[in-house]
Amino acid sequence: ISAIVPSTGRVAGGTMVQVYGSNYLPSEPVACKFGATVTAGTVAGTNLVTCRTPAVRGGGRVALELSQNGVDFSTGGTAFLYRDLEINEFYPGEGPISGGTQVQIRGSGFLNLLSLRCRFDMTVVIATWVSEQEIWCTSPPGVEAEVDLEVSNNNIDFTTQGNKFNYQVNTT
Repeated sequence: ISAIVPSTGRVAGGTMVQVYGSNYLPSEPVACKFGATVTAGTVAGTNLVTCRTPAVRGGGRVALELSQNGVDFSTGGTAFLYRDLEINEFYPGEGPISGGTQVQIRGSGFLNLLSLRCRFDMTVVIATWVSEQEIWCTSPPGVEAEVDLEVSNNNIDFTTQGNKFNYQVNTT
């Protein structure tokens, strides 16, 4: 295994992970082992396997290994991090439809990764990591409405807390 994308996901599992490497046999089944839990994977090409993460208790790092015979697994311990994140509060809770509002988000589980994101309704923006308890995001342009504001460490699995950001018509 040379790389995995993403390298983090929810404790509840369900994250689709792309596992890059070499010499995968498309004609053979593949098993993905996250820690001690084995799941079925899919060979997408000689250099790519996809695996869906199983659920775990409590989170933390586990080794991801592959096998095409169900017995002999790769070695090297490529790490996958199970981490849930949560928004506890954010400020301000509103901004103009033109966007550009700097929103401070406090919570838990934020990772300092290039894939850290905020999503305003369906628009995803890059988040700025401050600490495991704080990030900042700039609201994108929107329409006058109350929209969901959610966050993700991996740009795939977003929170589903139903936090609301209110877009308002610009006033002068």
